[in-house]
Amino acid sequence: MTGRVHALCIEALARLGDADPVREARVRAQLVATSNPFVLEQERLGAESEVDDAEASFLRLQARRAELLGPAHIGDQLKIADASIALGRRTGVDEYVCWGRRWRMDAYAVLGSRLDLVAELNAITPLVERMSHPAWQSFLILINASQRLLDGRFAEATSLTNEALRLGGPESEAVFLHGVYAWEIAALTGDNLEPVETSVRRVVDGMPYMARGWLCLVLMARGKRHEAAMLWKAILMFTVFPNAQPSG
Repeated sequence: MTGRVHALCIEALARLGDADPVREARVRAQLVATSNPFVLEQERLGAESEVDDAEASFLRLQARRAELLGPAHIGDQLKIADASIALGRRTGVDEYVCWGRRWRMDAYAVLGSRLDLVAELNAITPLVERMSHPAWQSFLILINASQRLLDGRFAEATSLTNEALRLGGPESEAVFLHGVYAWEIAALTGDNLEPVETSVRRVVDGMPYMARGWLCLVLMARGKRHEAAMLWKAILMFTVFPNAQPSG
């Protein structure tokens, strides 16, 4: 889905030209925000346009955050989250506030600050309920599922991820995260590893080759050490020689 949006942004910029600076600013910001996170070098692509437009301002924040992913930039990520919340409050757009609180939760998860994460969860819940948007409702369910997972309440976590998948639909992030939760539970319990392996194989097949590192973990859990070792060597080779054509 993100790849399709990115391609559409490129096409839209070509069609817009200089005719509509507000839309151009929005599309350029969206172009950066949907850039491939596995690509190490990203161009700014004009995301810092100073057009006075709330949506363009939000998209610039989204694009800036996409450039500053990773634990080394947690402080910057929190500042961007604060700016999104402030923008949402100033303009009366709940979704900007929700994105800011979501970015805060992402940062607190990396920091291992569960207390702060739960505080943000409590703050975002009434906003999501008021918006009544399936994608945000699905996200909220997934966050609650993560808390059940941390508490070792695996049956409840599984039930919630299934509900998030049903609510979010085939294009939602719940499709991918459902598999992530299933793997975490299987790794911790030793149950259902075979169907998880099948699912992970299907998911990583459409991702950058280095994502097969996830499959390596699954193979090790399944006792398939030789296959895991061979795949890991292929990933390493592809990382060192990115123009190579890996198989498998």
